[in-house]
Amino acid sequence: METFRFTDSKMNQIASTWKKIANENNYKFKNILCTSTAMIDPINNEIKRFELHIPTRQSSSIIISTSEKQPLRLSFNFKKHLDFEFQVYPEDIFEKISKFIGAKEVEIGIKEFDNKYILKSDNEKLMKHLLDRDSIDFLLSNLTTNFSLRKDGFSIFSLVTSIHEEDKEEMLSLIGFAKGIVEKIYNWKN
Repeated sequence: METFRFTDSKMNQIASTWKKIANENNYKFKNILCTSTAMIDPINNEIKRFELHIPTRQSSSIIISTSEKQPLRLSFNFKKHLDFEFQVYPEDIFEKISKFIGAKEVEIGIKEFDNKYILKSDNEKLMKHLLDRDSIDFLLSNLTTNFSLRKDGFSIFSLVTSIHEEDKEEMLSLIGFAKGIVEKIYNWKN
């Protein structure tokens, strides 16, 4: 039997925290029961999945989702097509070798960050604008496996990170980070 990321008790703690955050900030909490045979708990015949919808000034919502099986994921669909994209992900041994033999990447100029993450973008100025000290501190203090803006017909901002999802302050920090990035992208002028 496949293991779950969280116990039922931990998922209940997460739900309680997310509901409080939603109620206090006029966000929307969704409890989604998945019954797909590919994802179900064979004992309970379901899997818990939660979403937190955070409205933005752009009339779209940042969506944070988690489940017993999937990592915490944040996404935001821009209503307009953006002419740039980026990807930030942890540097591994293969990336270190690639850099050594001359592979190109954007460097922010903060050694701790530049040594921990690979940053690829078609707009270096935008990346330096997005990654202010607060954003860098957030990424460095949390295990972030993907932070990106993709152009797939329309532009999608996404983040996969590991925080204590039941901790209200960590969730609020994540929300603040995401809202800040969305605002900076919308306000970006070359």
